Amino acid sequence: MIYVAHLPNGFPVDITNRADQLQAGGADVLELDLRFEELPKYFAVRNGGVVDLGLPPFRPAQYDYDAQAWVDPRTPVEIDEEEAVKVRRRRDDTLRGTDWTQLPDSPLNAQQTAAWRVYRNTLRNVPSQAGFPRNIVWPIDPDGGA
Repeated sequence: MIYVAHLPNGFPVDITNRADQLQAGGADVLELDLRFEELPKYFAVRNGGVVDLGLPPFRPAQYDYDAQAWVDPRTPVEIDEEEAVKVRRRRDDTLRGTDWTQLPDSPLNAQQTAAWRVYRNTLRNVPSQAGFPRNIVWPIDPDGGA
């Protein structure tokens, strides 16, 4: 059994006898939130010994004690689905921010409006790129920004 504690002062706390905190179903990891600072410290307490786990490099993360590494508990499909949501959100936000370029009273001339139309169409096609959602080639806007 591995017990993980978020500690306020950097000192590990032996939580091996905190049976009331154990998760139902014989969980391998117990997380206690004892932090009073922004960045918690993670320790594994095993057989009376304390191991500094460091901070997880990503969220969500689980610590695999056998591999002695943080692992992502999500499946590749779940990771891709979450990444697709982020990419679409970025694309949608960018489209909303350029809506003004297509309005009839826009200060742009016809050539500039057409360039923005092409840019916006390229943004709409981002999900159809071969590398979607992990390898996106973002178009450059007509003003030269990303």
